[in-house]
Amino acid sequence: MLPGLLPIPRIARLAMPVFISMLPILSLLQCTESPEETVLRLEQQIQAGRFKETSAEIEQLIQSNNEEHSITLSENPADRVFAVSLDHTAFAWYENGKLTYRSLGIVKEVGLPQKPDQIILSYSGKTALAEYRNRPGSEGKCSYDLIQIMQGNVQPDILETDCENQPALTDTGDKIYFSDGKHLYLRDILEAKTAMVVPRGAFKEKFKKVQNRFHLVSLPSGSIWIFYGEAGYYNLYYYTGTGRPDLFIEGVASPKLFGSVPRDFLQNDENEQLQAESLFSGDPAVFMYTGAAGNYKLQMVNLPNRKGPEYDVGIRDDLFYVTEKEEFLLVRKNYLSFLNPSSRKYTQLPLEVKRIFVYSEGVAYVDPEGKLLLRSRGFSDFEKNLHRLKEEVASESR
Repeated sequence: MLPGLLPIPRIARLAMPVFISMLPILSLLQCTESPEETVLRLEQQIQAGRFKETSAEIEQLIQSNNEEHSITLSENPADRVFAVSLDHTAFAWYENGKLTYRSLGIVKEVGLPQKPDQIILSYSGKTALAEYRNRPGSEGKCSYDLIQIMQGNVQPDILETDCENQPALTDTGDKIYFSDGKHLYLRDILEAKTAMVVPRGAFKEKFKKVQNRFHLVSLPSGSIWIFYGEAGYYNLYYYTGTGRPDLFIEGVASPKLFGSVPRDFLQNDENEQLQAESLFSGDPAVFMYTGAAGNYKLQMVNLPNRKGPEYDVGIRDDLFYVTEKEEFLLVRKNYLSFLNPSSRKYTQLPLEVKRIFVYSEGVAYVDPEGKLLLRSRGFSDFEKNLHRLKEEVASESR
């Protein structure tokens, strides 16, 4: 029982009045009741065995409270393509012919000619590449359009490469690093020049008989990470743009990266709107899986090239580290949840989600109906109580 809610005496439960289960009456009750009174009434209905109508009302209350505390980014279910910048200040998604971009209170929209197969943001998301596989005329290769998000400009077919090798775009949008699977190249957009900057011999090959590939990642100040390898084993290099790349991690299992945020913004008072600028300070840490099958570890790296601790949290598709809380935020059993990496225990939050994207404005999430929403506030005691009652109804009605 949460603070402010008293247990119901057994005699009172036996003598409970019969409530009329008509929606207009319920709506009227909800308007005149305090949150504490609503929770108490719902508890009484559960004790009376009125599970069906109580469950429906709880669901309606949970939905209305979620919408009240969230911003709707996209109302209808849609086939979307998502991207979050590596510093996790920017979030972008493609839907119905346009790319929508949000970062630190800035909202931009850019029209695209067709749905991209992937959106690759620069380090802080100021520029982007839209990737198209098998575009007519590309002969099975990947074609890329350059998107200057702030200006709303799109330069089509700025690059064409083998789809096995992912390019990286600098924040300024004037340079693209890419590879043909052998060497590293730099394309200067402004000067319309392309040059090889690192030869194949600079990269260490563990498996010489497999087709090694390059996966490039944009970093601050125009530098990049180079994942080179294949078959669950990559060497990670740090390249500043001059000289030879520095090898600093061997045995990376996948080039997929997971981000972090410094503050536990979900613990704010539910009435306090998150100030986007306050969520980030400096370059955040990122995470990647290292090791071999059966012994994967999640390795922290403080940008650009400083290794941190390892975490044993199992294999996850998406997670975000909240530094202040020292826990990972993720989706578990269709709910937003925290995972404590030391105890391996989960804490379920009162928000049902299909996918989440953490960035400077909060948590963007796809709800069970396919809507895209943004949550940037904590959870009220009322929301927590409704979630508890939902679990209780489900348990009692089995």
